[in-house]
Amino acid sequence: MASDTIKLSLWAALGIAVAVLGISLQFRGPFAQAFDLTWSASGARWLMALAAGGLLGWAGCNLPEAAAAPHRWLAVGAGAALGGALGWRWFGPATAVIGAALLAIVFAWLSHRIRGTYLSALACLIFTVVGFYSYSLVKFDPNVARSLAAWGTGDTSHATWITAGIAALVLIAALSLGRRINPWLAAGVAVGLAGPVAFVAWWVPRAEARLAGLHGNQRLVLCALAGGVLVATADAVQRYLVGGYGLGLNLPLTMFGLPFLLWWGGARLAAVAALIVAAAFSFYAVQVIQSAT
Repeated sequence: MASDTIKLSLWAALGIAVAVLGISLQFRGPFAQAFDLTWSASGARWLMALAAGGLLGWAGCNLPEAAAAPHRWLAVGAGAALGGALGWRWFGPATAVIGAALLAIVFAWLSHRIRGTYLSALACLIFTVVGFYSYSLVKFDPNVARSLAAWGTGDTSHATWITAGIAALVLIAALSLGRRINPWLAAGVAVGLAGPVAFVAWWVPRAEARLAGLHGNQRLVLCALAGGVLVATADAVQRYLVGGYGLGLNLPLTMFGLPFLLWWGGARLAAVAALIVAAAFSFYAVQVIQSAT
């Protein structure tokens, strides 16, 4: 429909503007010089964030709402985090993607066979195990433990132009092939690329339905774009606030995504309270990190 095409164009322009604005916060000094330096240092991680977020947005949009309940995304995210952590420990980032993708499929299958409460409890237990596992590696391999801890909070700093380019090609393939690619598999790949941020795949389609309401391929494209912009902007902004170090993608995405979801769900007072708490905690975290560095 022509109206959907116009809506897609307008929302795409807005999304690109938001991403460019967020990324441009890291440009310091004369624009041309700052752009060259920043692009060479962070270009690959931006592309990786766009691709990983795009895969999550695409995956969430390809699943019916009943099949993509929050507890299922929680379980799939936990399984992918476990697979990614095990793969990272033994073979590095490349195998983390494979491990995350495989266990995402396994936990997607389990999510249809375990009741929601038990499934959520299992997911929380797995996240705890992954955290303890990362901490236990400090004594044996500090470098791996440090990298795994960063990935576990949501991170794309490990990206190279080769891995980011491959991730972008995977996203293009998903958009081209459509439902012939398993959405849970795509979500697992995205978790392997950017850490356990699978909840983005649950947020994006609901935001799109409420704000844009597109249909068919236009909806898939917009969800992929929105997911990529969300993850890339969160990465760029949080690094800018703490002088290039970063808090991890999970913190800004969760703390500022939750109030919007509460607001849309009708819990207006809780949403305002959550936003105030998120802003206060973010200010405190930024001050602590800046004072330590």
